[in-house]
Amino acid sequence: MFRNSKSQKLVSFSFVLTLLFSISSQAQVSIIEKVVQTYMASPLYLVPAVANQVTPPQGHINLLGWNVSPQDPPQPTEHYNRLHHFGEWIVIQQAPQDCTDTRNKVLIRDSESPVQMRTSNPCKVASGEWNDPYTAQTYKSSKEVQIDHVVPLKNAYTNGAWRWNYQTRCLYANFLGYRDHLLAVDGPANMAKGDGGPDEYMPPNPAFKCEYLKIFLSIKLIWRLGMSRAEAQGIQNLIAQEHCDTQAFTFSTAELQQVREYIQSNLNLCSENPPDYTQHDSSQSH
Repeated sequence: MFRNSKSQKLVSFSFVLTLLFSISSQAQVSIIEKVVQTYMASPLYLVPAVANQVTPPQGHINLLGWNVSPQDPPQPTEHYNRLHHFGEWIVIQQAPQDCTDTRNKVLIRDSESPVQMRTSNPCKVASGEWNDPYTAQTYKSSKEVQIDHVVPLKNAYTNGAWRWNYQTRCLYANFLGYRDHLLAVDGPANMAKGDGGPDEYMPPNPAFKCEYLKIFLSIKLIWRLGMSRAEAQGIQNLIAQEHCDTQAFTFSTAELQQVREYIQSNLNLCSENPPDYTQHDSSQSH
């Protein structure tokens, strides 16, 4: 996490200890080595936990057990560029004739009824039935729906993904190994969100606000991403404001291990180097 002083290194190690004590003793036995390797090898820049004491059930991690950092994460030296750093939607073949890219796979996955493909392009979804968690509205046309990265790409980039290689960032942008990583949502709501974290944007649907915060923190945990002080303070305030049940803010260690293994085994879905996007509009950000 920190490399400049002994006291800062102690902060990093204290996070590992805090995390381990948040997990039941039985689960510690099976994952302790993986946790230490993961967290000591990866920079995390988090801030103090909320005052609420969370007692995770056996085999779960406390999503609110953040570490203490006196400063925000160091910022990347290379200016963020969506296409250069994360690429576009990719085609992940799950069957010999499969030509659907990540966007269309999420549309198919999240539709409440069988989707209809475009007659002009059988690789793209034309219609279905999508219940948007952000607005609590239902949509029939795919043109009304966008695919949202719950932790936006730029947010991920500035909070640690800038250290990754292109292949890892590409997989993050197209990740299907954790269902809530990508959500089919109302287009205007997604545009209003932009690159914002919860301190800048929250879904208008009151029934989804606490779940949104939990998903956001779960993704940060899975990918070992940090948070700025403003973002963390905003999340802390929102948890109190929305009267969220803090006991629900836990994540299964078994699922964490499964998702992380999915990441490692699916990196080859992306190329090692970014394609040439010089002819594309690189203004997309989230």
